[in-house]
Amino acid sequence: MTERELTLFSAMTDIGDDLVLESTAFLPALSGAVGSAVGGTAARAASAGKRAAWVLPVTLASCAALVAAVGILVGVVGDAFGFFPSKPPEVTTDAPVDGSDDISTDESPDGVTEKPTDAPTEKPTEGDTDPEEPLPDYSVERNDYGLPFTILYCSDSFDKGYYFENTVTSPTYDLGEAAYQRIKQTEHYLGVDITAKDGGGQGIYYGEFFTSANAGQDEYQLILTHSGKGLVSLMTSPYLTDLQKQERLNLNAWYWESAQNERLQIGGKQLIAYSEFLLPEGYVLGFNRELVKEHFTDTELYRLAEDRGWTLEKMETYVTAYQQDNGDGKWDEEDSYGLSCSAWTPLVGFVTAADIRVVDESGGQFSLMALKDKARATAVDSFVYRLMGMGSTYSYAKDENKPLHLQTGRVMFELTSMGDLIRNGEPDTDVGILPYPLYDRDQEDYRTLYTGGYMALPNTVKRGDMAGDVVETLVYQSQPALGAFLNAVWTCGGCSSDQDHIMLNLIEASMMVEQGMTLVDVHQRMEAIVYAIPRHVMGESAYDANVSFLWSSVSKKLDDLARTIQKLPEN
Repeated sequence: MTERELTLFSAMTDIGDDLVLESTAFLPALSGAVGSAVGGTAARAASAGKRAAWVLPVTLASCAALVAAVGILVGVVGDAFGFFPSKPPEVTTDAPVDGSDDISTDESPDGVTEKPTDAPTEKPTEGDTDPEEPLPDYSVERNDYGLPFTILYCSDSFDKGYYFENTVTSPTYDLGEAAYQRIKQTEHYLGVDITAKDGGGQGIYYGEFFTSANAGQDEYQLILTHSGKGLVSLMTSPYLTDLQKQERLNLNAWYWESAQNERLQIGGKQLIAYSEFLLPEGYVLGFNRELVKEHFTDTELYRLAEDRGWTLEKMETYVTAYQQDNGDGKWDEEDSYGLSCSAWTPLVGFVTAADIRVVDESGGQFSLMALKDKARATAVDSFVYRLMGMGSTYSYAKDENKPLHLQTGRVMFELTSMGDLIRNGEPDTDVGILPYPLYDRDQEDYRTLYTGGYMALPNTVKRGDMAGDVVETLVYQSQPALGAFLNAVWTCGGCSSDQDHIMLNLIEASMMVEQGMTLVDVHQRMEAIVYAIPRHVMGESAYDANVSFLWSSVSKKLDDLARTIQKLPEN
């Protein structure tokens, strides 16, 4: 089991620990035995790694079976005598008995997420001394601010049931509960009252913030943005904090994803950020396992992906292996297809997956990476053009209002987001998951384009120390929610194999942010050039004069944005 798998195993077993302890509050002996078994495993796992991965299915199944068995047995008795609360019990503000600053709850006395260490998992040989334990990345001290903390979020990128509490939109109880506990733990550890406010969709979520900021009000302490829309308006306003100068944030910590955040720096400032708080929303390639078995084995697909044989060329071969007309002589939603693409957005994933960076910044100037590797970009463009023009593919161009999902039984492969796998999934549909293909075998790593929103901190807050502590704690406490989200993709999406766990690990670890698609507020142009690939949308050669001009405008827009941000007053 890798370091990432061990650490997220801790997160997943902590959720199970919470449920067992809550369900058996009236039976201390039984709860202690089960909690010790699960929590002890979690503690050992957490000490072995710094970053999140995912629990192996056999281990998860074993723990889940234990928790479920105890929960069912105790649940019958508990319901009969009215022992169970109607909502999760509140977390306590009592300090841990050992005097440490670990965040703790009534349900889990040792804290939901242990501070990761680099301690070895093997026992030292005779004569060795235990290595000195490194200082943890998280160092926020317990406080009692007694202040409100309001999060303004874009509803197109953030869902309450995924991020803040259990709602009707929560795909599973575990995810809603992990989101709820993350908020409650932070509230009680720091003595704040956290509220999440829906700011509306992609075109309006930041308007209310501007109204408040223009009036000099300290109304919002955290902004959760769209993946692209509104970012330029926010970043060129005088109201965002340069996160590099927020002393309460440790942007070098593992849970802040520093390598990704470097790509979001512009004009020498970090105005938006990526972190473990943000669920790894991105597009993947789902496949209907039953349809796949009609032509080849699903294990063959997984083997290709693991052995770096899952390439553009190989994907095209597999997609074209399956199609069927229903006999009426026309191709429509009543026929069967090798690939479904129900919107233009998923097509941009092929650019990132082929390891093509739209832009690169060096010496304060942006250059067009895609034009530097014209052969690769042209090959990707041609691939998508051929694929979307084939009769074997049901594209959004055929009927935008009637996407064909895997669950219809008419599609072998589908370009789908991880969130949509949850929303569209059915337990009786056997679905597999693959990453977008490599450009070729020589490409070093898989790449998955991140399509979710980002975090931004207003500089209008009067208590920057409180805002920094709350944000740092929310981010640090996010591994249980991350684990629950990946588990929801696996279970709600209809996936059922060990290999899908491996694929989800690979996809989550390969998540990438892209400056040229995030920081340029010229979406009509970007759709024509990048998001949907020029030939497919425009019917033009990929690199004629017009398209080259549009590419160049992306670089110019980024240079202009960098200069504007550089001139903003320091905060």
